[in-house]
Parts: sequence; C-alpha cells; structure tokens
Amino acid sequence: MNLLVEIRALVLVICLVVVLKIISWFGYELHQNSKNSVDWYEFFTNATFSVS
Repeated sequence: MNLLVEIRALVLVICLVVVLKIISWFGYELHQNSKNSVDWYEFFTNATFSVS
C-alpha cells in the first residue's frame, strides 16, 4: 500500500515538472515574440488555430 502511494506521488511530481517546463517554454516564446513587436492577440489566434 505504501509503495502505491509513493508511486502516485512520484508520478504527480513528474507531471508537475513537465507542466512547469511547458509553461516556462511558452513564456519564453511569448517574450521572444514581444521583442519582435508581434501582436499578442494575433499570436494566440495563430497558436489556437495551428493546434486545432
């Protein structure tokens, strides 16, 4: 039973690390785009339609 709890905690930590890396990458991309004077609305619109 304790092993199962430890495995779930480890999976949760790994998922959090992955999500934080994705968020930091996304923030970096926004920062790079703001330097290039790209309209943020246009960036979000393009990102949304490229995913769907």
